[in-house]
Amino acid sequence: MAYFCLDMLKGMAGKDGETASKAFGISSRVLREVSRLSSAMGGESARKRKGLKQPYTSDDEKFLDAAIQCMILRAAEVAHDPDAKREQITMDTINPNGFRAGCTVQ
Repeated sequence: MAYFCLDMLKGMAGKDGETASKAFGISSRVLREVSRLSSAMGGESARKRKGLKQPYTSDDEKFLDAAIQCMILRAAEVAHDPDAKREQITMDTINPNGFRAGCTVQ
């Protein structure tokens, strides 16, 4: 699901991760980490064969869950009001232990 969300953002932005980063106000570091985790890891739920032997850690799962929520919410915010000013979602914004401070509806 994480890679699907990432791919949707890229498609909606019209190009690649850097374009999606700018269009949605999500740091490229966050998008790269989502890509890395969802492509190269996952154990039985891996997207690619190479991830079968590398299960997610608990922290990886929490990060991906929080990042997915942030990406979906941000996509909805941008769809609602593309010109609104928003704080960038960064690795520091994503808090896997509770609702994300940088991912709240304005």
